[in-house]
Amino acid sequence: MRPIRNIEDIENLKTDEKLIECLNGEVNYYRFLCFHPRNDEYVILLNHCEQPVRFYIKSIIGRCYTDYTTRDIVTYKRDYALEQVKFCEQALSEFDKEGKKMKQTVEEAAKECRRTTAQSIGVYAQYHSIDECPNHGITYDEIAEAAFIKGAEWQAKQSPWISVKERLPEEDGYYIVTDGDVVKKVYFFKRWNKFALTKKYPHSFYDEGVIKAYIPVPYFNEILEDNRDVLERIKEKGD
Repeated sequence: MRPIRNIEDIENLKTDEKLIECLNGEVNYYRFLCFHPRNDEYVILLNHCEQPVRFYIKSIIGRCYTDYTTRDIVTYKRDYALEQVKFCEQALSEFDKEGKKMKQTVEEAAKECRRTTAQSIGVYAQYHSIDECPNHGITYDEIAEAAFIKGAEWQAKQSPWISVKERLPEEDGYYIVTDGDVVKKVYFFKRWNKFALTKKYPHSFYDEGVIKAYIPVPYFNEILEDNRDVLERIKEKGD
């Protein structure tokens, strides 16, 4: 299929010529009708229901194609799906790494909690275990309840997700977001403090309150740094 790369390509479109819009894995079918009669920065296309739709010229560039085949469309959808799978695998890998780090931290936090609790109920000595404290006067139920509360408080502080109620991103860019059920990669516009499906115009903004939390998309250098020890071991084996 042939992409529309510039305004000249649009000017060369013929009336009733077929074209498709490829956006976020979806394919929309149109036929070229004409330039807008009162504003030459817009064109009129007919959608699959034969309804006229006004498009800003620059929004067509780079995402609309002519001379396409069914194979081209299937290939586009396949490539987009593979890209999303790759992105999700990377995101899951990051979550797994955070989980491993968190597991070690949980063990350390549990030991620290045990020591501080023992020390807080000790009278004349510094204990390292509640069992060492004579006549501590605490039931197992109370210990379990206090431990659960402390664990929940600690866990809440460890989540990599940033609540939009806490703060919004400070820079433009792509972020991983969730509405509580679905996880997606979207673009954030600092100018309007809004998330959109994509950076490209026209912007499809999310309604306020839909997105609950976000995390920055990890960059290659960050992934490389996090896996530096693994790469070093691979290099040593190769040598």
